[in-house]
Amino acid sequence: MHRLLSRLYYSSSKGQKVLTSTILILLSCLIFWCLVGEVFVFMQSSGGWRWPTPLYLDKVQSPDMITTMPQIRTYYQDGSTHHYALSSYKRLSANGYFKIMFISDPHIMCSHNKEELWLARWDADTYLKKSFSRLHSSLKPDLLVFLGDTFSNGFEATDQQWDDYLQCLEDIYPIFSSSEKDQFIVAMGDNDLGGEGRDLMTQTVYRRYQKTFGNLNKIFDITDGIRIIKITTTCFLRPPSTRAEVDCRDNLVQFLDTSSQHPLKTSTSSNHLTILVTHVPLNKLSKSIQFSYNGRSVDIRTKILLTLRPGVVVSGHIHHEEYTQHRLEEWMVSEITVPTCSYRMGELSMGVGTAVISEGGNMAYKVNWLPARYPFLFGYIVLGASLFLLCVCLTFRRC
Repeated sequence: MHRLLSRLYYSSSKGQKVLTSTILILLSCLIFWCLVGEVFVFMQSSGGWRWPTPLYLDKVQSPDMITTMPQIRTYYQDGSTHHYALSSYKRLSANGYFKIMFISDPHIMCSHNKEELWLARWDADTYLKKSFSRLHSSLKPDLLVFLGDTFSNGFEATDQQWDDYLQCLEDIYPIFSSSEKDQFIVAMGDNDLGGEGRDLMTQTVYRRYQKTFGNLNKIFDITDGIRIIKITTTCFLRPPSTRAEVDCRDNLVQFLDTSSQHPLKTSTSSNHLTILVTHVPLNKLSKSIQFSYNGRSVDIRTKILLTLRPGVVVSGHIHHEEYTQHRLEEWMVSEITVPTCSYRMGELSMGVGTAVISEGGNMAYKVNWLPARYPFLFGYIVLGASLFLLCVCLTFRRC
């Protein structure tokens, strides 16, 4: 290759030599951009990744430091086992804090998504893999919570394509292929099962998802003082259009109606924190249908909050960071919406939510931002296009 370029350079006219030199410079820049720039940008971002400081947890801080007080004690465990299901309980670390990482809307594309070019699919999934690998090794969370839209078009996937999705999932997030099934919780999103707009949810996809990831609505006892309630709200974005969407709604309503029957877990701690995780923010749910709560009609958001009474709600779906206060009767609860971790959603800022929970049941939260991707892609396009045009010019000058 070196001899070929040297021969091309020294056998060319003066104008061609200038073009050749420019091409070699651009080619060097492109290689440098690929090999060095990609590594540097992740190293620079990872230097700023930190858990929220677990100080002043009893004081209300800015949106980067939210204090939550537990409202109820709730415990329920489904004894069934699934391919991906939390199977055991964790303990507080030696310093008395529990660390949770919230991952929202990765939209894994995998190979079968033909709507975009192969290179675009590969780059989006590779970005997810690199960012998670560095984040996980840097922060070492005790628990991962996926907030839905794990897959780009899971509701359209055939059984073979679903298996491909799961292989991509394990490749990007190796935690799913490990033997420690107690390190993650997965909530369902509309791109996983359908249910938003014209994306219909079918019984086949509905059952397949439950077989893979377990019940759509479930309560996990994580430690003696931390409980996570996972619910599926995707089927409340619009009126149901299929039998599966009706079943999805009925499943959540039944779960709420029977939640008071779930036995309490004995704990040595007087303070508990209940975290409600769901894909769709509660203020985005349809209010057209009323449900019964203590003899009166309420919308689904009100029924969820009054029934489960979480200390904090964590959601995704809208792809950007947002903080909401829900005021109901005599109490108020905060909702944190975690930004997407995939640049494919068109957001300039991507990140993951990180929370530190104290033994007393209070939580500090912040977003750890991921490196920007679009400037790099723009750089690739500019360098690649310039290189192509110069090669074309050089070719015509030689003819």
